Amino acid sequence: MVAARSHRYAVLLAGLSLLAVLACGSPPPGAGETAGTPPTGAPPAPPEASAAPIKVRMSQPVDALSFTSVYVARHHGYFADEGLEVEIFTTGGGGPDTQVLIAGDVQFNITAPSQLITAYQEGAPLLGVVSILNRVVVNAVMHREVAQARGIGPTTPLRDKLAALRGLTVGATRPGALTYQLALYFIRKAGLTPGDDVGLLGVGSGTAMIAALEQRKVDVIFNSPPEPQEAIRQGIGVMFIDNTAGEDPDLADFLQQVLLVRADYAREHPEIVRRMVRALVRANRWVNEHSAEELASLLREYFSQMPEETLLESVRAVRAAVPPDGRMTERGLLINYDMMELAGTLKGRPPWTALLTNEYLPQ
Repeated sequence: MVAARSHRYAVLLAGLSLLAVLACGSPPPGAGETAGTPPTGAPPAPPEASAAPIKVRMSQPVDALSFTSVYVARHHGYFADEGLEVEIFTTGGGGPDTQVLIAGDVQFNITAPSQLITAYQEGAPLLGVVSILNRVVVNAVMHREVAQARGIGPTTPLRDKLAALRGLTVGATRPGALTYQLALYFIRKAGLTPGDDVGLLGVGSGTAMIAALEQRKVDVIFNSPPEPQEAIRQGIGVMFIDNTAGEDPDLADFLQQVLLVRADYAREHPEIVRRMVRALVRANRWVNEHSAEELASLLREYFSQMPEETLLESVRAVRAAVPPDGRMTERGLLINYDMMELAGTLKGRPPWTALLTNEYLPQ
């Protein structure tokens, strides 16, 4: 239950691979195995080792509050309760987190459905098996001086805000990430052309993104909490597009974060998938059954440097988007199709059952 930073990811994987070689070519301990079942061709495990947790690895793009249910499950030991030892990697933005799943370097990936759709388009069959966010929580913040110069305020209609993007530079985490695709979506929704009418840059997340806005390397940033809330708290920017408040009705019921697994792994190890899903649904329910203040107190363990005001405001925005049952709907995926189509990144609309399944949810 360790969260590794992205710059250590390659080193860690290399170390694990070396250990596997030294162990006569056996796979990482427990990866894809049910509790108490030895790998194919290996001698039976001794009785005292039969209760050892199953080790799996999961990637996520960044450390952000849009992954609140993951932190709740870690804090309360829900993964351990399911007999799992989950090693979690962050990869610095959406895209690489899914590529390591496709490559088989991790067993699970928790990310945006747009990555699932992109993988399908590239011929990599993945499955979304549980939702931890059923509403878009990626908001846009505009530098306060730009907003003042362009007459943008809390009551400015969305169409006028979008028109004000002309000539500006927008920042998202990285190309291909959900933040980047949503930025493309809003630029094209304004009838503008990315690169010609509006600049679009990948600026990373966290303090790097806030610094890019403060230093006017970009005029607008798109991200999930807490970056938008923190930029506003520091007086650097003002809310530009408040998706958590439903400012764009076309994004209602947007499916934002799902747990992905390779289709072949799910077929071969359905019980491990069910264990992961149960742990996350249990976390979803905890989020819904406790107050924002209680949730913020729990998350302090993982976001210790975040100002109290920013953390609490961010938690309130995210908490309302967490589905207690983890269920995914066809509409949630179709809204992703609509977003990607307008962004210019969609190649087709496969049936939702080809990408999502609720069969692993607790009955």
